[in-house]
Amino acid sequence: MNQLEMIIDVFGNPSEEDLNAIPREKARKLLKSFPKKKIKPLETYFPNANPKALDLLKKLLVFNPTKRITVEEALKHPYLEALHFPDDEVICNSVISKTHKRISSIA
Repeated sequence: MNQLEMIIDVFGNPSEEDLNAIPREKARKLLKSFPKKKIKPLETYFPNANPKALDLLKKLLVFNPTKRITVEEALKHPYLEALHFPDDEVICNSVISKTHKRISSIA
């Protein structure tokens, strides 16, 4: 509960659309029960941060996972430009199941 309160304190309450994307009714009710809070700019918490870093952080910390930046998009973000080497980055084209005990090498 405390962690959810802290998240809502910074990012505000999830939108009705984002709440409706949550499959469990109990979780939706819980999130709706929190007092209304408005989003606080990340610059408030990180006043000296690189603007590109703040932009990436805002895109990564989106409540609804379907609206969140993808790994591929994050790697192409200007903040990670110096670390992005497309030729060295492996992309898995299949789903990795949680039930597998061992994951074989992709190489």
